[in-house]
Amino acid sequence: MKTPRLITLLALSSLVPQLSTPAQAQGSLTPPPGVPGPTMRSLQEIYDKAAAVETQGAATQTAVNALRGDARTPITTVPSTISAPGSYYLTGNLAVTAGTAITISADNVTLDLNGFTISSTASPVSGAGVVINGIRKNIRVTNGSIVGTTTVASGVFTTGGFSFGLQCNNPAARGIHITNLHVSNVGNVGITAGSHNTVGNIVEHCTAKICVSNGIEAHTILTSAASDCGDQALRGTLVSDSTGVCIGTGNLDDGINAQTVSNCTGIANAGNGINAAAVHGSHGTSTGGRGIVAVSASGCVGISTGSNGVEADSVTNCKGTSTSGYGIAATQAVSDSAGVSSNGYGIRCSGNVSNSSGVSAGQPGLFCEGNVTNSYDESTSGNPGIQALGTASFCRGKRDGFIAINAPITIGCTVSGTGTIASAQKHLGTP
Repeated sequence: MKTPRLITLLALSSLVPQLSTPAQAQGSLTPPPGVPGPTMRSLQEIYDKAAAVETQGAATQTAVNALRGDARTPITTVPSTISAPGSYYLTGNLAVTAGTAITISADNVTLDLNGFTISSTASPVSGAGVVINGIRKNIRVTNGSIVGTTTVASGVFTTGGFSFGLQCNNPAARGIHITNLHVSNVGNVGITAGSHNTVGNIVEHCTAKICVSNGIEAHTILTSAASDCGDQALRGTLVSDSTGVCIGTGNLDDGINAQTVSNCTGIANAGNGINAAAVHGSHGTSTGGRGIVAVSASGCVGISTGSNGVEADSVTNCKGTSTSGYGIAATQAVSDSAGVSSNGYGIRCSGNVSNSSGVSAGQPGLFCEGNVTNSYDESTSGNPGIQALGTASFCRGKRDGFIAINAPITIGCTVSGTGTIASAQKHLGTP
């Protein structure tokens, strides 16, 4: 039981020499003679050092970029010509007084406007902000603005500055990709990325405003907008999620002109709001032309004050409104749709109509050369609500004090109000 006490005594005895050792000297506390001098660096020295570090960092980044194979070349003045493949960028806003600012004469080029603006004060109009010259391939232009001095008032253009925003007129150019480019106030076309028939050329997230001719022209136009255009605002093969507004006075001056249009809005003054082979989920409006004209239209709204609201071979789930023309005009079929007109037919179809309604103040609500099924139609003029050359089945017509439904054969039809049914063969309770 005495062993722990012995260990403790031995441990304490080992500390005694350390506790008895004299303290070591730590240096003199007497200050040096004379007045203390400044030890901080001046602001100029700090600025110089920061500049040196920044320069060294930029040089290092350039070297890293070169090793990575993505070195970029700055463009600091215009006019400028890009004659070798590579990546180029603007370092600030650039302006010309005449002609073209930047010409691309090589393949495999990326031009980043870097958020800056290329402008022109040319008078008369000349050149372009960017020209893609010749049969080029794999060209990308992005992220900036091109601005001229053209203005418009009451539909009349006064030109100045650039003739084109971005110009690529060669139909053989391939792989042209224009993104986040904003063009305005030009004396001809805003953005043209090769021919509208050239597969693989894309314009997306771009705008064009105040263009004497077309706003944007490319094979594929995505999420873009063109307004105050003298000719077709958007012209392409595939146009999606975009808006085109045309103020031209010709009947070919469409808001959107394409093969396939989806989820778009087209507005025109004299031409068609939207003119395409297939239109889906879109809205077309025109003062003098048709709201929407297509081979097939589905899920659309067409409005016109001078012609037909929606005009197509086949119409599905659409609404057409017109002041002087037909609400809906179709050559083959209409289904799940509604047409309204102040003077023309609500719906005029050369084929069959189903699950639809037509209202007119000047003609029959619905005129059908084929069969009508499960539809409601009304006329407030001296015309039938429904007039069919084929069979009317399970329909309801309205024309107070007059013929509500006029068809050779009626099956399970009814009238609303005080109208009557004129039919040689009435079946399933048709009055």
